[in-house]
Amino acid sequence: MPEHVVHPDLLHWSTGNPVVTEITGNIEHVQYGGEHKEHADLILVAPSTANTIGKVAAGIDDTP
Repeated sequence: MPEHVVHPDLLHWSTGNPVVTEITGNIEHVQYGGEHKEHADLILVAPSTANTIGKVAAGIDDTP
């Protein structure tokens, strides 16, 4: 459970943004990281395993 390392409430408090902890179908990765005026400067993936880093590099989107 990643929530035991960095709790979603802490991330919400520190950024003021909603925290994604499950797949919702709302394509948050595009919404926050896309090319628009209010795009995110950084998307934190924590904790991140080699498997997750590989999926990000390959564009595989099957985990929140």
